[in-house]
Amino acid sequence: MAAPVYKQYDQQQLDAQYNLRARHPDFQRYFDEWERDSAAAQAQLKGRLDVAYGDAPSETLDVYPARRPGSPAVPSSRTRPGRNCSTTH
Repeated sequence: MAAPVYKQYDQQQLDAQYNLRARHPDFQRYFDEWERDSAAAQAQLKGRLDVAYGDAPSETLDVYPARRPGSPAVPSSRTRPGRNCSTTH
């Protein structure tokens, strides 16, 4: 076994932990569901798309205000279909 680079993981084991597509061969199912759900939400909700929070083209987010004033903000980690998401694998 190679020397650990993080806790008990060597580099190959650590890379395998981060390669979610290899660990979950049905990953496309989730991408398809996210795309469908995102399209449905965009059709129903009024939002401001591509609001810049920095200077880089990738530094944008979509804002969907709550319907009721005073409602808590709920962040979303999902991206809109067609967004450029960085991956290492």
